[in-house]
Amino acid sequence: MDIVTVENIVNKYGEVLENAVDNHEILPYGGSELLLPFVKDRIKEALKLLALYIPPTDQNMRGNIIGGYYNLSYFINNDDATYINNKDFVEDFLLQPTDVVISNKLNFISTDRRSEQRFIEINNKILHEKDILYAEILSIFRHIDESRNYW
Repeated sequence: MDIVTVENIVNKYGEVLENAVDNHEILPYGGSELLLPFVKDRIKEALKLLALYIPPTDQNMRGNIIGGYYNLSYFINNDDATYINNKDFVEDFLLQPTDVVISNKLNFISTDRRSEQRFIEINNKILHEKDILYAEILSIFRHIDESRNYW
C-alpha cells in the first residue's frame, strides 16, 4: 500500500470517526461497522503503515494513530450495534437515575434476563477488542522505536 492510499484510508476513517463521535453513533455503546469507509483490517493496516511514516518526535500524530486504532473496537457488527443502541432499551434501562435503574433492573432481569446478558456480552466484546487493539498498536510503536534506535 503506497503512502497516498494510506493517507486516503486514514483521512476517510478519521472523518467517519469524528462524525460518529459527534453524532453519538458509536459512543458509548458501539456503532455499526457499516459506518466505516473500509473494512477494519484495511484501516488497521493503513494506521500501522502510517506509524512508520511519521517522525518519531510527532507525539500528537502518534496519539491520533493510537486513538484511531483502538477506537476501531467501537465499530461492531450491525446486529449487535442495532441491539445495543436500541433507543427504548437505553432510555428505559440505562439512562435512568440510580434508584430507577435498580427498580427497572429488577423488573428487567425478571422479565428478560437474556436481553441484559446480551448487552453485557456485546459490551464485553467491545472492551476486550479495545484492550487487544491498544496493546497491539503500542507493540507496533515499541517495535518501530526499537528499530529506529538500533540504526
